[in-house]
Amino acid sequence: MKDLDYYMALPYKMQVEELTDYEGGGLILSIPILGSSAVRVHEYTYSEARAKLEQIKRDFLTIWLEAGLDIPEPQPDAGLESVKMLLHELGLV
Repeated sequence: MKDLDYYMALPYKMQVEELTDYEGGGLILSIPILGSSAVRVHEYTYSEARAKLEQIKRDFLTIWLEAGLDIPEPQPDAGLESVKMLLHELGLV
């Protein structure tokens, strides 16, 4: 069953943007596949931003699960899959 723990454990790709002093400084972290405008935080240290992003991800996933909405899952990196197929064809894996 795909519950909150299942989705929280998935390896969602995170985007990190450093802001210049002119822009106010700090970092913006987001998870684009879940909505880069919704699942997004701004903090001044990576550890603070990461902790807050995990909480926001948990909150959004909980809401989506309760509403019965489809939740996107991370897709394997197509480049990595191509390398795996090539290694398999060469008999290296």
